[in-house]
Amino acid sequence: MKNWFILAAMIGLFSCGNSDKQNAFDAHLTTIKAMRNSKDSAMKADSSSPLAKDNSFVKLNYFEPSADWIINCKTSLVTDTQILVMDTKGYTRNYLVYCKIEGSSPNGNFVLYGFKKPEDNFLFIPFLDSNAGLKKTYAGGRFIECAMPNTKGELQLDFNQAYNPYCHYNHNFNCPVVPEVNKLKIPINAGEMIYNQAKTEEAEKKETL
Repeated sequence: MKNWFILAAMIGLFSCGNSDKQNAFDAHLTTIKAMRNSKDSAMKADSSSPLAKDNSFVKLNYFEPSADWIINCKTSLVTDTQILVMDTKGYTRNYLVYCKIEGSSPNGNFVLYGFKKPEDNFLFIPFLDSNAGLKKTYAGGRFIECAMPNTKGELQLDFNQAYNPYCHYNHNFNCPVVPEVNKLKIPINAGEMIYNQAKTEEAEKKETL
């Protein structure tokens, strides 16, 4: 799966005072909007896109970007743990549970686990938030990727970069299923939203027939 977002490279980029944090985010906002436009264009024009045959596609749906959803987190390493993650085709994928991530969001504290494969130099964090139950976000969950923790065990999660797996748009694609440990009871009002509510409801009805 191609990630169209930029991974945060510097812990502390938004860890300053509120005024400086907003100024830094205003500069970052330009990049976020550019990357979203680029993803929309690719989704429409790329022959490998899950929406390549959707003639009604115009753009994806997003929450408004917010500096409040760029969160500095603490981690504890659990690198000796392996996890088998099921995918939507019934196969399993083996990941290393690299770290436990603890942070405080505008909607409450959260705990997530960051996974990686041996060859990766970034963390893969699949998660499901309570918005899925309200049909604001994809019921299968969303993904976020971030830079590795620094030497102090700190990392930064930019939930504005949370994205839907391709299987949300096209069930022919195969995607990891969010493990129970990364299912949150709070809403994450950032990143990509559900794509097309009417189409999603129609697809879900067909699946239950």
